[in-house]
Parts: sequence; C-alpha cells; structure tokens
Amino acid sequence: MDLNIMGDYRFNDGSHKSHFLDYMFVTNRNQQRKHNSHEFFVYENGKVSLYKKAKDVEERKEKVSILKKLSLDIDNRLQKAFIIYFENIDIDRDTLIKAVSNLCSHFIQKEADKSNNIDYVCAVSHFDQNEQCAHLHVLYQCKEDIANELPSAVCRTLRAR
Repeated sequence: MDLNIMGDYRFNDGSHKSHFLDYMFVTNRNQQRKHNSHEFFVYENGKVSLYKKAKDVEERKEKVSILKKLSLDIDNRLQKAFIIYFENIDIDRDTLIKAVSNLCSHFIQKEADKSNNIDYVCAVSHFDQNEQCAHLHVLYQCKEDIANELPSAVCRTLRAR
C-alpha cells in the first residue's frame, strides 16, 4: 500500500470553507454520481463519532449544516484540510473503504488527542471520480496555525507501522 499524504490546504474565507465542506461531504446529487462516498467521522472533544453509510443527500446536508452552525466557527476560527491517498492496493472496494476509515479514524484521533491545539476533526472517505483511488478528505480546526501539524503527525504514525 502506498500512502500519499498531501499537506495543509488553506481557505480564503468562510464561504470558501463552507463550499469545501459541501464538496467534502458530497451534499449534492451531481457530486454523489461522481463520488461514491461511504463513511465519515467527526472528532470532537476527544471522541470520534462514526457515521456509517450516510448516502442520502438530505442526511448529508443536515450533518454538514450541524457542523457549520454548531461545531465549526468557519468565520472566526482556523480550519485547514488535507487529503490522504491510498494507492496501489489490491483488495475489494468495501474492505478498502472500511480499512481507510478505521485506520485513519484511529490514527487521526490518536494524533489529535496528543495536540492541545486541535479541537475538531472531520473526515470523509471515498474513491476518486474514476472509482480507482481511495482517499480521505480531512478538515481540522485548531487554535494556532502550526504548518501541517495534523498531516505530518498522521504521516509519521502511519509510516511507522
């Protein structure tokens, strides 16, 4: 298995963050046709909540709306995002998506727990538009702008295994 962990993605403003969350969580039917999203998780206050197979667009919109209104202060707090690509893996699709979600939720939670800077993480796993490469979109909220804090920590932990 090859891991390709991209560094922090920065946002221009609250509107940019809001659009990214809609894209990340696949909240419209056109995106749903292109991305077969499966599971997503939310890490908040030291706890991971996993939402399995939330395939309905309306259900996803509701979850994203809750994130935007109650959990993430997208106008006044610092959020960053990164992607983990899982390449050259020869296992069936469902097993791969479950492995991506479980592996990353465990390691991302572990690394977020170590940091006093990160207070919120959410992630969505799915395949690319060609249905070939599994990847995980991760958005995290932090207090201070430490460059690549979470992707670097996750990368070190995963590669050490």
